[in-house]
Amino acid sequence: MSQNNFTSNSLNSNEIKNNSNSNSDLNKNENKNENQNQNENNENENSQPKVYLENKIEMKQNNKFLEEMKEVSHESWKIQSRKKTKSAILNLCLNIGVDPPDVEKPDPCSILECWINPLSLNEQKALSAIGDTLEEQYKRWQSKIRYEQLLDPSVDNLKKACIQHQRLSQNERILFHFNGHGVPKPTKNRELWFFNQNYTQYIPVSIYEILTWLGNSAILVLDCAKADLLAPAFLSKENTILNSVNSEEEKDYILLAPCQKKQDLPTNPRFPADLFTSCLTTPIKTSLLWHTHSNIYSKTLLNNIHVEDLDKIPGRLMERHSPLGELNWIFTSITDMIAWSSFSNRLFKKLYREDLLVAAIFRNFLLAERIMKSMNCTPFSIPQLPSTDQHPLWKTWDLAVDICISQLPEFLSDSSYVFKSSTFFRDNVIGFENWLLSGTQAKYGVDLLPILLQLLLSQSYRKHALHLIAKFMDLGSWAVHKALTVGIFPYMLMLLSTHELEMKLILVSIWGKILLFDKSCQADIVKEKSYIHFIDLLASSEISHDHESAAAFVLSLILDHSHEAQIGCLNSNLLPICLSKLGEKSESRKWSCLCLSKLLEGFEEAKKQAVAAGISDKLFKLLKDPNPIIRACVIYGLSNTISENNDQESRNSEEFSISISLLGTANDGSPIVRRELLVFLSKLICLHEEKVQKVAMDIDEELSQFKTESIEDENSDHHSAIFSMWWNTLMQFSSDPYDEIKELADDFINKLRNHWKPIEYIDSEETENSTLKKQKQKQTRKGSLNKNHNSALGLLRNRSDKSLFAEAVDTKKHSKSFAFSNSPTKNKMATHKILKGIQDQTMEMESCPLNKNESDVSNLKPRGSSKNLQKESRSKISQETKETEKEEKMVPLQSTLFDLCVDSYSPPEDFQANNSVSISISMSFPISSQISESNNQHKAWRIREIEKTKRSMIQNVKESSIQKAKIQLNDQRAVIDNQTAKVTSVVFHPYESMLVCSDGEDEIFVWDWVENSGKLLHHFHNGNSGQSRISYLSLMNELTANPYVISGTTNGVVKIWKNCFIQNQNKNENENENENENYNHHEKNENQNENENENQNENQNQEILNQDINKSKEKPSLVTAWAMFPSFENKGNIADSNSVFDWNPNNGIVSGFGANRMIRLWNVETENQLQTLPTNSERGLSCLNHDPKNSNILFGGSYNGKLLVYDIRVKPAMSLVQCLTEHKNQIINFKKQFDSEEVLISGSVQGDVKFWDLRKPYALKTLTPYQGLMTALEIHDYCPLIACGSNIYLVVHFNNHSNNHSVKIFNTNGDLLNIIGYYDSFIVQKLGMVHAVSFHPYQIYLAATADSLISVFIPSYLKN
Repeated sequence: MSQNNFTSNSLNSNEIKNNSNSNSDLNKNENKNENQNQNENNENENSQPKVYLENKIEMKQNNKFLEEMKEVSHESWKIQSRKKTKSAILNLCLNIGVDPPDVEKPDPCSILECWINPLSLNEQKALSAIGDTLEEQYKRWQSKIRYEQLLDPSVDNLKKACIQHQRLSQNERILFHFNGHGVPKPTKNRELWFFNQNYTQYIPVSIYEILTWLGNSAILVLDCAKADLLAPAFLSKENTILNSVNSEEEKDYILLAPCQKKQDLPTNPRFPADLFTSCLTTPIKTSLLWHTHSNIYSKTLLNNIHVEDLDKIPGRLMERHSPLGELNWIFTSITDMIAWSSFSNRLFKKLYREDLLVAAIFRNFLLAERIMKSMNCTPFSIPQLPSTDQHPLWKTWDLAVDICISQLPEFLSDSSYVFKSSTFFRDNVIGFENWLLSGTQAKYGVDLLPILLQLLLSQSYRKHALHLIAKFMDLGSWAVHKALTVGIFPYMLMLLSTHELEMKLILVSIWGKILLFDKSCQADIVKEKSYIHFIDLLASSEISHDHESAAAFVLSLILDHSHEAQIGCLNSNLLPICLSKLGEKSESRKWSCLCLSKLLEGFEEAKKQAVAAGISDKLFKLLKDPNPIIRACVIYGLSNTISENNDQESRNSEEFSISISLLGTANDGSPIVRRELLVFLSKLICLHEEKVQKVAMDIDEELSQFKTESIEDENSDHHSAIFSMWWNTLMQFSSDPYDEIKELADDFINKLRNHWKPIEYIDSEETENSTLKKQKQKQTRKGSLNKNHNSALGLLRNRSDKSLFAEAVDTKKHSKSFAFSNSPTKNKMATHKILKGIQDQTMEMESCPLNKNESDVSNLKPRGSSKNLQKESRSKISQETKETEKEEKMVPLQSTLFDLCVDSYSPPEDFQANNSVSISISMSFPISSQISESNNQHKAWRIREIEKTKRSMIQNVKESSIQKAKIQLNDQRAVIDNQTAKVTSVVFHPYESMLVCSDGEDEIFVWDWVENSGKLLHHFHNGNSGQSRISYLSLMNELTANPYVISGTTNGVVKIWKNCFIQNQNKNENENENENENYNHHEKNENQNENENENQNENQNQEILNQDINKSKEKPSLVTAWAMFPSFENKGNIADSNSVFDWNPNNGIVSGFGANRMIRLWNVETENQLQTLPTNSERGLSCLNHDPKNSNILFGGSYNGKLLVYDIRVKPAMSLVQCLTEHKNQIINFKKQFDSEEVLISGSVQGDVKFWDLRKPYALKTLTPYQGLMTALEIHDYCPLIACGSNIYLVVHFNNHSNNHSVKIFNTNGDLLNIIGYYDSFIVQKLGMVHAVSFHPYQIYLAATADSLISVFIPSYLKN
């Protein structure tokens, strides 16, 4: 903003203040503000609001998908003990021509047996023909088993056949079919009747004996009356005969019978005599016959159809594209759906998924129940089944039969007529799609799963069915469990061999969900070597990066803890394929790296080949990837290249160079990256434990006795420099800002110390001589260090300089000969230079003179408490002790990166068939970090609505500043007692009546200030280390339902917290309903959806809102934490340790100034350091802030009163572009208002407030609110208001004439608007010194803190 404009605004404000402005001037100002607001609105509409760390993977992230899986069902979807039918015994006791003595047949009665009239042939031929036909009928369902016909068998033949089949079946199931139409009915003694050798009499045989002959597993089909008399034999557990034979094995018997007690077999002459057998073996023919004689048909339909014509339907049963085959296909689908929707999962798996023959028989048994009940017979079975004869799906079958029969007359009259295909499958597919679109949890869609399974058998429907199955499984773990239970697994395994690319991509998505749900499926893939198909897909150049990542994800799950899979994949060239994918896009790169890591994990041969292929150089190129998960994957991959055999010198050299290059990540901003480095170091330390132990003890002793003492002696190992770097980095992790990393490091260090052997004592004389000798060597070496500070040894040993670790990170500040790069190949040469320097330095140490100041060891004070590690109390362990005492090796820390990545995995969107549904629901639903498309739409809508609210609030604030002559914050809305010593920081929630504050120590509080005394919502500890204090608070993601809280501490640690704001569920129920209605109305007007989509949106929004409420009940948790200024670089004094910060939501950068006198810029999304700027300030900075309109400009206020302007786009050495010097004391705050172009307002502790035009080197004007100390200053972003606080006592009173003022409110013209000050009266309460003042970002609210109290003030015109 120009100076003229600034003056003009001042004049307009004065006119408003004096109420003397003309209407034309007011209208002119209003028009000007409207134009500015319009431009601002256009800018906001064009710029998409940013939400940071929304999908961040957290180390403590719960696998809600797996938690939901545990709640789905404790019953496994897999068939634990699969038994198949191996043989069949077909018993036909017909005795043609002779009726049993206990049977009276009416005339006429049913005659046909297996659709053959036995009276049309002689007895023997008829019996043989019936037996052959029955065998052929069974072979339609299972042709690969051994069949044997027993035609009118004797007891001896029966026994011989049963025992022989038992022996041949090898404990598998035997089918025992019994047609007893020519023998008496079963007896009450549970006996069946057979013949003697001469067919002169009937011989009873106990069912127990038959079961004994058959063995432990059999399915018995008893087509005879009163078969229910035999049922107790299958249910009895006390029968001595059955329990005496193979009692150690479980009995598995299945019984099917046509009728119960007091019921006889049907004798209707229109149907066959063995109607029950006909239903089980020829269901289509029997069903068509039953339809023609049932009363559900009109006479018109059957006028031109005869029973004989039913056999003329073209096609064969097993040809699905023929009319008869399609009818059989529909029958199979419907009976499967009836069973699936009516029976338990356990029963469905046992009867319909264990064995093909049993599944076919029980599908047909459902039809038998329906038909037999229509003839007053009630079939029964063991195991008992629920009744299904009235199931609504039978109407669907009736319709399919109607359509088929209705075309038969025209086909018979015209041989060229082509049967029209049924729309059954297409209609059900559409129904399933609509169910998926509806988003409801109704059972309808689940009942249709058997149809999708049947569609997989059809080439034309297969791709579409696969896509629908994939979308169904996207609904969550319960859907995956249902799909697997219905029997999808073997189909998915077989379809992997397909050559069609689109189907492969869908299969990859499905297999990712299956393996995520049940890892045991990994064994099936390895057994069939199906991993080859995923490797081929990963190597394909025709797929997208998203599908590459899906293939790599599945392969990584297959490789996880499977050595057999590792061998197979290595032999299938997975290693070079994964290496070639490391340069792809982020997600593909991540899973290729993880897949590669799983291939190498614990597999020495793969490690050798990977090292030979240059895996280290390829992975190190990704170490600076902006995605922190990629950086963590790089460390994880390099960790798995470490050989567990530490006797290979060449491999050790490679690993040492890798470790040096990785140590720079110890200061990475991502906790996940730092944790992986900790795991990597633990593995190296465990492999070289004895050597690290020696170095660690020396380092600990140096820390306890000498501040800058060296750690080497003449017998030291040449690799001690590297070992000491490992140990120092490990110690650094023990003070990590992220609690989990700190606890892991502390626990590992403690375990190491406990594991190390206690040092034996030797005689005092040897100890004394050894001690004196080592002290002399140390003093000698230290003298050498003073002469050569640039050597690698000096850098390592001198604790006041940067460590070798720092040199490995920062290659620009030190000698090139000792700088490490991110390439392990280059680091090999650097490592050898360091080791050679150590050797040369050691040889020169003995000849160096002692420094007198350093030789007086007795004057040095010990530091630390590790007295048990002092050199005077230990000596070397004897060689004999080392040989005789062998302890177990230390176990390194275990990485959790792979599990975290698996938990957060979201599969790519599948290729969709034509006219298929477009649904994209995350695999990890309902995991909060991975949201569905509808959830994303709702969030986008919510952000848009909040943006509208924000613009409206800003507009109201600007209008109020123009229309009101004086804006006086004289209504004290709330007084909150935080019950702490003081409150140093306070921040308003932009859209709720909440605020977050800090006590300036370690505690953070969240209050609802709408009540007079406030309501405490959350209180938690920041987890500061040492004596550090909270010095900064801000909010992130303000446009979301639950903003994050950013805290900064005086030692330079930044932490980001989530779940800090909660909502009262009862209070917001109506608001949620209104919001839901508004959202539905908005979507309706925008998209012109139908009524069904309105209901869909309503359900989805309500579910999302409920999730928001439930999520809000969670406790505050740490999202991320990092140290902006690593501890080894803190060389400043105590005053410089008071770090200052600034959060810029426009570019996602946290800026900070700390102990190293540098400004560091960190990107919160990538979690790494972007830039380091020199401050060019002698005394450092007291505050930081950014330009709200230009994110490239950063402002800094110094302790000596300088106001510094930095441009982060230029080189760091030239980043300081302006310096304003009129302030003489510490600057406490400054801000550039959002609407101002160039005007900056700043204030110092001296009590002066200055207005700057950044284009000029001098201040435009100066206000002096206080003559003494000013402790707080705040400028409103959109309203011309300035609040100042002093160390004068604050009371809850307002007096514009008081001399001892505490909080003063000015406008930007310098006019005093009102005062919150001390009033000498007994009726008021003295509150204390002002520590902080803060404006609401979009409202005219002010919060002022004094001691433990927080007061919230609003204008009087907003009181109501």
